[in-house]
Amino acid sequence: MWLWLFGALFLTMLPRVASAQFYNGSQMEFGRKRVQYRDFVWFYNRYERFDTYFYRGGEMLANHAAAYTDAYIEEIEQRLETRIDDKLIFIVYNTLDDLKQSNIGYMTGQQYNTGGITHILDNKVFLYFDGDITHFEQQIRAGIARVLIDQMTQGGSVGSQIKNATLKNFPSWYIDGLVSFLSIPWSTEMDDRAKDNFLSGRFRRFNHLRGEDARLAGHSLWFFIAATYGESVIPDIVFLSKMGRNTQVGFSYVLDLSFKNLINQWEAFYNDRYRLDKNTSRLPESTLLKEKPNKHFVYNRVRVSPGGRYLAYSYNEAGKYVVYLKDLATGKRKRVLSRGNRLNEKVDETYPLLAWHPSGALLSIVTIEKGVVRLYFYHVEEREKERINLVNYQQVLDISYSPDGSKLLLSAVKRGHSDLFIYDIASGSNMQLTNDVYNDLHPRFVDGMSRILFASNRVSDTLLPSMDSLKGLGLRPANDLFLMDYPFKGGTLRRITRTPHANETAPLEVGRGQYLFLSDASGVTNRYVVKVDSTLAYVDTIAHYRYASRSYPVSDYSRGVHDYHYDPRSGMLAEILFHDQRYYTYYGKSAQQFGEKGLTNTVYMDEVLRKEEEEGGKKTRKRDRKHFVSVYEPDRSPGLPLYDRWGEGKGTDSLSAETPFLVTPDSLLFAPEPRQDLFKPEDKRNYYVQFSLNEMVTQVDFNSLNYTYQQFSGGGSPIYLNTGFNIFTQIGVTDVLEDYRIIGGVKLGGALTNNEYILNYADLSGQLDKELILHRKADFVYLTGGSSYGYAAKFRNHELLYKLSYPLNRVLYVAATGILRSDKIVYPATSPQELVRPNVVRNWAGLKGELVFDNSYKLMDNILLGTRFKLFGEYYQLVDNTFHNLYVWGFDYRRYDRIHRTLIWANRLSGSSSFGTDRLIYYMGGVNNWIGARFDTHTPVSDETHYVYQTLATNMHGFDQNIRNGNTFLLFNSEIRWPLFQYLINRPISGEFLKNFQIVGFCDVGTAWTGLSPYSDENALYREEYEDGTLRVIVNVQKEPIVAGYGLGVRTRLLGYFVRLDCSWGVQDQEILPAKWYFGLGLDF
Repeated sequence: MWLWLFGALFLTMLPRVASAQFYNGSQMEFGRKRVQYRDFVWFYNRYERFDTYFYRGGEMLANHAAAYTDAYIEEIEQRLETRIDDKLIFIVYNTLDDLKQSNIGYMTGQQYNTGGITHILDNKVFLYFDGDITHFEQQIRAGIARVLIDQMTQGGSVGSQIKNATLKNFPSWYIDGLVSFLSIPWSTEMDDRAKDNFLSGRFRRFNHLRGEDARLAGHSLWFFIAATYGESVIPDIVFLSKMGRNTQVGFSYVLDLSFKNLINQWEAFYNDRYRLDKNTSRLPESTLLKEKPNKHFVYNRVRVSPGGRYLAYSYNEAGKYVVYLKDLATGKRKRVLSRGNRLNEKVDETYPLLAWHPSGALLSIVTIEKGVVRLYFYHVEEREKERINLVNYQQVLDISYSPDGSKLLLSAVKRGHSDLFIYDIASGSNMQLTNDVYNDLHPRFVDGMSRILFASNRVSDTLLPSMDSLKGLGLRPANDLFLMDYPFKGGTLRRITRTPHANETAPLEVGRGQYLFLSDASGVTNRYVVKVDSTLAYVDTIAHYRYASRSYPVSDYSRGVHDYHYDPRSGMLAEILFHDQRYYTYYGKSAQQFGEKGLTNTVYMDEVLRKEEEEGGKKTRKRDRKHFVSVYEPDRSPGLPLYDRWGEGKGTDSLSAETPFLVTPDSLLFAPEPRQDLFKPEDKRNYYVQFSLNEMVTQVDFNSLNYTYQQFSGGGSPIYLNTGFNIFTQIGVTDVLEDYRIIGGVKLGGALTNNEYILNYADLSGQLDKELILHRKADFVYLTGGSSYGYAAKFRNHELLYKLSYPLNRVLYVAATGILRSDKIVYPATSPQELVRPNVVRNWAGLKGELVFDNSYKLMDNILLGTRFKLFGEYYQLVDNTFHNLYVWGFDYRRYDRIHRTLIWANRLSGSSSFGTDRLIYYMGGVNNWIGARFDTHTPVSDETHYVYQTLATNMHGFDQNIRNGNTFLLFNSEIRWPLFQYLINRPISGEFLKNFQIVGFCDVGTAWTGLSPYSDENALYREEYEDGTLRVIVNVQKEPIVAGYGLGVRTRLLGYFVRLDCSWGVQDQEILPAKWYFGLGLDF
């Protein structure tokens, strides 16, 4: 019965799934394309130690990057006790979305590289602006640190890079954690996330951490080492790790303790700190949106509708975000918008933005799609959407409505800095309110429409007239709250908070002169209320008022508030908190939600304050070398008393404008010290394409490049997709922006006979990618001339391919390829018969079309998650006076699902068929890259079908090649992949062998055939021929065409190569065959 079910599966799956060309068995080129929605005209500035590249709208950012790098580069070099050898290259993008459109880092075909890949260290640093200038500066520091660390661990010369890339691979927690430690100071947000990881026990599973968790764990470990043993030990640890080719060696030699004991000390250090914090606060008591939300969902926005009937919220899953609307009266929810793809790459959590119209009947959603900021209006009752493009802004960071609903108040990015704008919905016009380098975030209309409340890191309440006055000025990371009169006529703002050590964001009006906001003043982000009162100061021609403000906490949560919203009309409060490794959304009403709470500082915040007191309130600190301090200026409005929470403990109610600010401690040093000579940008230059060495691949290999199919060799011996031992060398050069690429490669066979040569040129500068490929291959093979005798020959193939690829989105693209191919069979003069045999030359022209989908991503080698598929069709025409053609179509569908952590279930369904006057034969059996492949000569090959090309249909464990053959095949593969030691051991594993060791259980089912179906009488499998002199007998036999295989195998990385060893049993005609062993190289199926 299962045989018939398999046949039914074949019929149902044909029109639905997709595949690629089976030039190399099951090894397919999938991958994603970069979508470039517009052309970028690039410029650059040249300096002594670095260059900055930018395009329209990014000159301010490039100048800021240059000034900041000039002030910082020597600092990080001295901290790591090394110096950057070559000139740095900063490539500045206006937005993260623009960066994702670039070709930086894009290379095809890497998933099947079985050896080490070396990317030449060309010192590129890629920057983007997310609306926060301090985040931009963090990227600069991180880029410089990463270049230095890569230089320390991989070496500066090409030879040392090749050696290290093949034999050593530092884990992400080590490198990413160290870069983070050197570039991003420990903060309340980081402390809050680390607290949850330690108290939940997640960091005890150190070896299982991925992505941001791995970076944070590594940062906390380096932070602990610096605090306990001094930062000066870090360069020695990195150097000895490189020399010992083991990350644990450096820790052991320098710190004089085992890595296990170091991890125990690290855990004890943080657990002791956080247990003290744990007992001083709590979590919200209101209703949960979901009792147990998906741990892979990042809930990032929540908004309560006016009147409190609806709750709009959004979450992001690895780049795919969804907006839902929940009716709190009925409990029903509706999906309003879904955008993006699950790509497991840098996620822009700015979007989507949500805002309710004052009527409560309209929900506005802001996204960025195809490089354009888009504003959606969702009508709640009609359930319909409208869309407009906001073309005047590079990014929009926050939106809110005016009380009359006619205008939108925006925090948006224009010319490389965030400012405030008024957008008139009816006319589509906009008015800019601020224009300077400071962050202006979370604006809201208050007091009707007479004022605007917003958060900013500006150091003065006086608006500076132009950007030029800010050259050389260091910028602080923390935001305070400001009031602006509307309409704004220039002059000064009204500062209502002043806390240089605390970050205050997301203000909302809850009553006249009373505002709700978020602050991390205690070390955990909680809700606060600030009350602003005015008293008459004096009267001349008009009355003058003096303002005072007082703020206090109204929540005392143990975890920081990620986002929140409050509706004064209904009293409904909604907020998002991260705890127990998930994002929880709470909502509800509370009569005491604005009652003053008593907060206890975290251990981290106590250390910050103690450090400030030790500094004695000095405004700056003198150091022997370039360093970073926060720079503040007093408000220029005399007599403006302000309330500061840090005065509470001293019994004060307010601080005057002349009160000096406290200096930030070393752990919060951000901005470069102002230079006496202001930094002067160099002149802008036009960018022209220049090539440099980008890629070098050297590896032992057992596979061919195979850009098209291999010539048919008669079906009497193993086919030569696997050419045996060869040395593969490839060198690539690209321009700075990697829009143009030239790759040359050579494969040298063991006897220097089966050689290949490749030359590839790619133009990726536009949305339509163009590639030109020249390929030459030679194979020395043993042909079978019928069933009586064989003869030797040499195949020589020359191919010219021109490929056009057009991405439909980030995960789906179509491609078309034109092919010219010349096949030559040369018979060596080894006998009189071969001496007179003429050489055979065939010239073909062809076309190929592909549809490719790939949203998969790699957890580790051979462990993937997601889906990928290909669908293709090919046509070949012989270029001569005869009519010979070949049609090929096929599909390959693969799905990788997580069972638990890194234990995954991988499934693959593939098939292909050829037709026309000539055919392509598929040999089923064996595995890819099988070293010592064997061929089953007992399975007949149809002599009635004119085959011109051949390939493998793998994997089919338990058999030799050619257990089944034909011009059509269908194959199903299923594998359970279990990285044993990575899964079971919580501590970091030294050595690539154990780290990549995997146990794989597999099962294969499939068949290949000639004719309409596997059971057709035309199938050559059912005929056996016997000859005796002039007598030829054909016997019809009964066989089951479908075969199966199952077994167990191991995978690991050995000397830089991913090796496979399988033991399997074949099932044929309902009989289990003896065990068969396979050894080979390669990833995936």
